[in-house]
Amino acid sequence: MKINRVSVPQLLLGLLGWLFSSANLNADTHHTHGAHVHGEAELYIVHEHGRLFIEFISPAINLIDFEHPPKSEQQQNILTHTKQILVEGDQLFQITPFNCQLETATASAPYIDGAPSAEHFHSGGEHPDFHASYVFNCQANTKLTTIYTALIVKFPGIERIKVQWIVQNQQGSTQLTTDRATLSFN
Repeated sequence: MKINRVSVPQLLLGLLGWLFSSANLNADTHHTHGAHVHGEAELYIVHEHGRLFIEFISPAINLIDFEHPPKSEQQQNILTHTKQILVEGDQLFQITPFNCQLETATASAPYIDGAPSAEHFHSGGEHPDFHASYVFNCQANTKLTTIYTALIVKFPGIERIKVQWIVQNQQGSTQLTTDRATLSFN
């Protein structure tokens, strides 16, 4: 039997896509992964066997305030700095109980990591997105109670984050906003 290996983000997104497409968790979840809405970002969370997987996706406009290839050194610096912020997962997420440690964090940024060229962007109507993935190792038998995210604070262009999660054999969806940036699993 051949076993195909997939990356954590591929596995996470595939699992979440399958689970959430088969369950109508929220009548207003007609927006599927991949749609591009200004002011809105997506967060996918899975906690299983002591590991916490988080996937973050946002239109570039929410994070860097432009949707075109950098036109100046200042815009290039903003782009590079934003990608750096996204890989600092231990600064973006506060998990309780506090016994989860960041293992890996990766981020891809438009116009840095093989995103659409200027010609493709304008002719195909493509909109660039940022993607970030995080893996936290938690102590055995950790029962998560909350996850706070500083994403909305660090990136004021985000008005809401649509969250889909699988934690402690439960699944759900919700929205986070500046007034409510903590996800509770109680």
